[in-house]
Amino acid sequence: MRRLPLDSPNRHPREAVASSPARLSLLCLLLAVTLVAATSGVVVAHQFVGFDRAPLTATGGESAEVPINLHRTDRVTVAVDGPGGGFTAVVVDDGDGQATVVIDTAATDSQLRVESGTLRQVTGDASLVPGEYELSLSVQRGLGDTTTLTLTEPTDGRQVSLPAVVGGLLGPLVPVAVLAVVARATRG
Repeated sequence: MRRLPLDSPNRHPREAVASSPARLSLLCLLLAVTLVAATSGVVVAHQFVGFDRAPLTATGGESAEVPINLHRTDRVTVAVDGPGGGFTAVVVDDGDGQATVVIDTAATDSQLRVESGTLRQVTGDASLVPGEYELSLSVQRGLGDTTTLTLTEPTDGRQVSLPAVVGGLLGPLVPVAVLAVVARATRG
């Protein structure tokens, strides 16, 4: 069997590609680029929502802010579940792709409000007690997100340091002890 040169017009195209490392590398690169483009197109076409920052913390008696980013959707379902029960609310974005759910932990009547959006369909009890809560975001067709909200006990504003406690307990005894040492020193 006679071998034909690589640049021969009579050579089969499959043999030319397989025998050329540069052409094989180019083919692999094109295949990889096509796969990446196809899969990223699928991700970009779907809705997804996420927390702007996580995990979240707040102090009982104050407002807990839950910032949300929305992509290719204007509606997200927010679910909160924890030791004090939980609630579900639908938030509708005002068009800027962001909304912030504000949970007022001190309020007795209307604990929820939304900045940069509208609050719809609240079910459950939105009053939260200190503890750790699971927050989740979901959309009808797409990707959601999950994080935690830690609600700490409120402080009464007073801080007591160890020197103040020791001074408060031993304060009256210090002058008496000093006087006793001075009296002994002057007698002897």
